[in-house]
Amino acid sequence: MSENFKLVPLSGARSNIWQHFGFKVNEKGIILNKNQVFCKKCKCAVGYSGNTTNFKSHFQQCTSTKPSTSNTLIPYFKQTPSKLSNKTKRAKELTKSLVKFVIKDLRPLSIIEGEGFLEFMEIAVPEYSVPSKQTVTRLVEQTALNERENLKCFLKNISHVCITIDFWTSLANHSYLGVTCHYLEKWCLRTRILETVEVPESHTSINIVNNLKSILKFWNIENKVSAVVCDNAANMVKAINSMDQTYLVRCTAHSIQLSINAGLQNDMVKEIINKLRKIVGHFNRSASAQNELEDEQEKCIRWRKLHDRVNSTPITLTLISESILENEEHFETHSPPRKKLRSLMINTDDDDEDDYSVTQSATMKQLEEYKNLKIKVPYDQGPLNWWKENESKYSAVSLLAKKYLSIVATSVPCERLFSEAGTIIPKKRNRLSPERLNQLLFLNSYFKSNPSSETLMEKLLEEEIF
Repeated sequence: MSENFKLVPLSGARSNIWQHFGFKVNEKGIILNKNQVFCKKCKCAVGYSGNTTNFKSHFQQCTSTKPSTSNTLIPYFKQTPSKLSNKTKRAKELTKSLVKFVIKDLRPLSIIEGEGFLEFMEIAVPEYSVPSKQTVTRLVEQTALNERENLKCFLKNISHVCITIDFWTSLANHSYLGVTCHYLEKWCLRTRILETVEVPESHTSINIVNNLKSILKFWNIENKVSAVVCDNAANMVKAINSMDQTYLVRCTAHSIQLSINAGLQNDMVKEIINKLRKIVGHFNRSASAQNELEDEQEKCIRWRKLHDRVNSTPITLTLISESILENEEHFETHSPPRKKLRSLMINTDDDDEDDYSVTQSATMKQLEEYKNLKIKVPYDQGPLNWWKENESKYSAVSLLAKKYLSIVATSVPCERLFSEAGTIIPKKRNRLSPERLNQLLFLNSYFKSNPSSETLMEKLLEEEIF
């Protein structure tokens, strides 16, 4: 092509490849076609869609470009392999890993279109064509849909679950209700995020109940919830207490924090805190005083020994045990209700009184044997490990253990959920839709509970939706 015309590079471009390509402009310097660039060497037209991949391929094959030792671009373009087809196993494996990277690290979907990321992939895996943001979005949606069905089927075989709930407000001022689920699987406590749904209406107890019932109904666990753990907010407490067959468990961490806050309001405590604040302020303001303090601290080894003794686990446990024994008369012991024992420990629909009395007798005998155990569970073993080894011996009592040992003490799982949600929705990404947020958090919970997570992703490969 012998035609001569003026070419201008992309304004603000940082890649060196633009030294060899440019847009065709008219006499006034206006670009004629923003989807087409021309090689400055051979004057051939090359399609442009926002990235420089086509430029690099053309530059390597351009007959008018002679290799030069001074050209720093040519070494990067030598021996460029051909692009993989999206249908090949290798391409599917790479796409699967890319989807997992976005979900597990809670990265924005737009990261795959970032200039730096594309340059990295061009060097790391030059034969791989990075899928578009729309493709990855579709894969996230399909993965979330598949796993929701899998979890619903799995929960059918779980007899009891505990859920934690809490509210959170994003930087975009959107209010969300988070619900996490906890259950025992082979005597291991599992945690899964069920929903992170937007709640635009007021947080009244009625609205909380309606939203919570809708979520429980979707997952088919309305009759399996052994406890609902939440903070001490009045609307939360009223909502849970108004639900049938649901037991409220107030968050232990929140209750302790309220107790600490109340204790800090004591006049004597306030006076001590003010004195300590002045002491700390004195040493912070004076470098010489701080050096003197450090010298004295090195001499006072006995304080370190006292610190170790106070924080010693055996001593702490001994003090707790002694405190419990001193107040033992304040604790009451109750026999298990007969109706509860019958519903939880007898797997039969037969109402025959004779059969029931025989089964009840065996169950009560097993319960009494369990209550009279003299063996103490070691601190490093835990009750779940003990039940895993002794489930067959106390099969009837283990049904009660599965129900109550699945109850968590705090609503921290929901707090952790919202901490992750804050990672997904920072100031630069506060327009993320509630549906996409829910999908990412749900799948992130799945990958955390299933480190291998190959089954779900392999299903995507089989369906060939890539």
